[in-house]
Amino acid sequence: MRNAFPLRVFGALLLLGSWAIAQAQEEKRPPLLVPEVVREAADFAPPGWKMDKETLKEADLNGDGRADAALVISNGEFAADANGQPTFVKHVLVLALRGSDDKLHRSMVSDTAVLDGNEGGVFGDPFDGLLIERGTVVISHYGGSRDRWSYTHRYRYQNGQWMLIGLTLGNTDTLDLEHFDDQDINLSTGLVNAHQKGDYEKPDGRKSNKPEVSCSYSEGLD
Repeated sequence: MRNAFPLRVFGALLLLGSWAIAQAQEEKRPPLLVPEVVREAADFAPPGWKMDKETLKEADLNGDGRADAALVISNGEFAADANGQPTFVKHVLVLALRGSDDKLHRSMVSDTAVLDGNEGGVFGDPFDGLLIERGTVVISHYGGSRDRWSYTHRYRYQNGQWMLIGLTLGNTDTLDLEHFDDQDINLSTGLVNAHQKGDYEKPDGRKSNKPEVSCSYSEGLD
């Protein structure tokens, strides 16, 4: 029987190589110095970065009757550098509130709320879009290979700060569309709506088919 140890070592080396490439690219990127106050949303992008125009959404996010802004700024693209090494896109979320001076004031900058272009697996850049729904900022991701996954996060400005209030998780087997696992989680109330179907593994290692199930339950919140 072939020893699996070299495969694990090879996988670890691949991960280490990807990490090294990512670190090197981070060192090469222009500094992320997001201005505190701007007149136009595009001005939040510092030199070397650009605002993704299709992500810019403007709406009242803090209930004061003024149009605020949510947008993503990015640096890089899927390509190869001068040495033939793969490059990836860095995404950063910017949330801004409009003041009485009619200018946009930086409220939050996050380089983790939006996944980077190398975090979607073979499917590619996982960032799938930004929306504003009922005063909340909604960020969607989609990625994977045979097993496709999706994440949707919902942020709301409340009590003077940005809070993650909702999370939707999805998983689908592209070779078996009857297999899926979806969960919608309200992080404010702890209510979970789940919808599942497909094979699962028993404790003895055998597989069994799970019928389609929809249910709701509550998770305890600290």
